[in-house]
Amino acid sequence: MLIEKYVVATPPETAPVDFGVAVKNEARRRGLGRARCVYLVMDGAIWLWDLAQDRFAQAIMLWIFIMPATSFGHWLTACTGRIRPKPGLG
Repeated sequence: MLIEKYVVATPPETAPVDFGVAVKNEARRRGLGRARCVYLVMDGAIWLWDLAQDRFAQAIMLWIFIMPATSFGHWLTACTGRIRPKPGLG
């Protein structure tokens, strides 16, 4: 199983709804429809959780207070016990 992470960047004035559309489109482009399980790892921003519930209701949503990018793969492996990070992601 591969773990991949991607970033969707938009200008600061982008409305949350438009950001949600961009994230969903990128997820589809990256293979969301083929995924057996989707994890969303987010901080505590309430608008992100609302967006995730609206756009990714079937995903497993995980909150994390602080997460350096270098530890993402190891953190996810520890949480799930079965996912191994792709080389270079943790």
